[in-house]
Amino acid sequence: MTSNEILDFLKHNKLFHGFSAHQFLRVTGVAREVHFPAGEIIIQEMDISDNLFLIQEGEVEVTKWDEETHRTYRLANLGIQDIIGEISILDSTPRSATVRAVTPVTVIAFSTQQLLSLSEEQTAHPFYYHMV
Repeated sequence: MTSNEILDFLKHNKLFHGFSAHQFLRVTGVAREVHFPAGEIIIQEMDISDNLFLIQEGEVEVTKWDEETHRTYRLANLGIQDIIGEISILDSTPRSATVRAVTPVTVIAFSTQQLLSLSEEQTAHPFYYHMV
């Protein structure tokens, strides 16, 4: 995917609603495209990670392990334009659920640190307000 295609994709995501042209250029500069085959774990519950992902193509399943019942429960299926991994930006705790690719998945990935530094530079638009 080209930088222009990533830019167009980001312009349609609620996370970046209201960004200026300059802000879009900055955020596009730190975005990276990542591919996951069907069945691969994208996020593992209880892992420490600093990535946020925007689903560009495909479908993922979000599950949570219940220590009491010793069972895994499906919480949601997510797809194009959905955000995964956002809780790590808000509270810096281990991953709260597992996310697995149901189909081949392409995501636009951002490091939490990169997004937070962009947000601090652009105090007129702290993007994380769109996640809550």
